[in-house]
Amino acid sequence: MWLSPEAATRIYDVASWALIISLVVSLGSTVLIMSTARVTETTWNSSYQVSRAAIARLEAAVREANARAAQAQLAIEDANTRASEAAAQATDANARATQAGAELALLKYKLPRMLYPEQQSRIIEKLRSFPPAPYDLAVVQEPEATGLVQQIHEVLKATHWIHRDVQTEGREDADGVDGITIEIADEKRAEWESPVIALVLALRAEGIHVNGVASTDADPSAIHVKIGRKPQAGESSRHVDNRTNP
Repeated sequence: MWLSPEAATRIYDVASWALIISLVVSLGSTVLIMSTARVTETTWNSSYQVSRAAIARLEAAVREANARAAQAQLAIEDANTRASEAAAQATDANARATQAGAELALLKYKLPRMLYPEQQSRIIEKLRSFPPAPYDLAVVQEPEATGLVQQIHEVLKATHWIHRDVQTEGREDADGVDGITIEIADEKRAEWESPVIALVLALRAEGIHVNGVASTDADPSAIHVKIGRKPQAGESSRHVDNRTNP
């Protein structure tokens, strides 16, 4: 069936308008898509730049932290080296001090025991307040000890203590004595303990190794002063209450 010219014209017009509208819509869509794409690209570029800046800052912070860590490690290694050197120096100093102490102790041990006049005067002054007491002397037969016993004898005579002649009454053996032992009988403690303690402390104050002993076996007739060999370095004086059962 054939269309009339009027119908064909109307159909043509509608189709033309539809085509025009379609083109307009297509053009608008294209423009919208391109605009959206440009906005998206701009946003992405901006985010990318921000991210790159953040990454750069973090990388710089990491480099700085690594540099500080390296410096700290160097400082630790330097401190450890210094500590090792200080420890070695301390060990060496301690060894030298120990050696010097041993040499000093040996030197002191080799020196004879002596009571110089000013030392004797100090001991005499400390004993003046006590009444005279009888005493005897026993000494190991060595030159160093025999020299000291004479000085102690002079001190006790100056305090008016009464010397008992041990040659006629028998003498105590001092061979087993280290240093000086001053012994009294236990029954004489009330009478002689105070002056004996004063003598012991006075001799110690002058650097003389001396022990005080009270014993039930001691002869009660006198205070017994026994001068033995010079004791080894490091031995200490003591006061002994050496009571034994009768």
